[in-house]
Amino acid sequence: IPAIRFNGFTDAWEQRKLGDTFEFSVSTNSLSRAQLNYEKGNIKSIHYGDILIKYNSILEITKDKIPFITDGSIEKYKPNLLENGDVVFADAAEDETVGKAVEINGISDEYVVAGLHTIVARPKEKMAKYFSGYYINADVYQRQLLRLMQGTKVSSISKGNLKKTIVAYPKNLAEQQKIGSFFKQLDNAIALHQRKLSLLEQLKQTYLQVMFPQGQDSIPILRFAGHSEPWEQHKLGEISESYSGGTPSVAIQSYYGGSIPFIRSAELNSKNTELYLTEEGLNNSSAKLVDVGDILYALYGATSGEVGISQINGAINQAILAIKPKIEYDSNFIMQWLRRQKMSIISTYLQGGQGNLSGSIVKDLALYAPTKQEEQTKIGSFFKQLDDTIALHQEKIAHLKVLKSTLLNKMFI
Repeated sequence: IPAIRFNGFTDAWEQRKLGDTFEFSVSTNSLSRAQLNYEKGNIKSIHYGDILIKYNSILEITKDKIPFITDGSIEKYKPNLLENGDVVFADAAEDETVGKAVEINGISDEYVVAGLHTIVARPKEKMAKYFSGYYINADVYQRQLLRLMQGTKVSSISKGNLKKTIVAYPKNLAEQQKIGSFFKQLDNAIALHQRKLSLLEQLKQTYLQVMFPQGQDSIPILRFAGHSEPWEQHKLGEISESYSGGTPSVAIQSYYGGSIPFIRSAELNSKNTELYLTEEGLNNSSAKLVDVGDILYALYGATSGEVGISQINGAINQAILAIKPKIEYDSNFIMQWLRRQKMSIISTYLQGGQGNLSGSIVKDLALYAPTKQEEQTKIGSFFKQLDDTIALHQEKIAHLKVLKSTLLNKMFI
């Protein structure tokens, strides 16, 4: 029996080989991407790459984006059409995602087949909607596949090996249905927050374009009421102070394990850090302290061009430039301007988006700013509220995904 189950169910679950519970008579095709299209056709074909990357555990035939077979004949593929409840496995991948699967749902008048590098399993007896899809993708089942994978650069699993795996499920369809519906509701909640997050991110990008001047213009397209003066151009170094730090010697253990957060470039917008310095480590190195509210700008490596407002009092090394605006300039306003300029800065100063920036480059950047701090503050606060709302949805999505992962392991065996 599973560790967590719905009230009213006490019977032990059935345990059988997959080959005794599902039959594998449905053939698949070997069509490449070049033989598929997303515009028109009579038959949809499920590609293994989409199972691995794009689709959730339940494939909604009328909602999810599934390509058509170009010039596909219904008569040719009719013997191998999929049905609701079928489970389609991806039998090849370049990593350990081999065996990821989707349960087919929502077929009415559509013609759907399974394509290249897939295996179709059809239940021999009725299974409740959604149960198989979530069970097959749970770690408790997927772990069995690791020892059955074959290949080096590309891993694969055979139909014969799949049949040998063990599946566990309640005979009671009502319990299956409760479990399947529960996880579908969780997925729906995650999808809802992801849609809201995408809309907010698009909205923010639009506002970043219209609430800051374009090109050499000195007036933005959209402004808060009561402000009409042209913005003034300044070099960032003229309206702020900035500095970088250094890294205490990693060879001296007494420098680490203290109480001073050591902020690295990947942790610009985080309230937590992995490393902490002692007072000795800070005093015997060129690491520099920053305060909550300082602008932190990443200069080196993959994070070059990333920017944020420090969430904590801590120390930085040479990979980060700390920017402290003068009192008449708003930190949130300048930070949002730097975010808006990120792609332009990378394309101008970093070849192929790789490499390092220097503090002198950043300080020499020219920006337009409102002459009144009040307008700066309104703009900075507006975008901060947007960022906070975006972060809230990101945290909610992360929480729901952790909850789902935990429950998948406790509600299945």
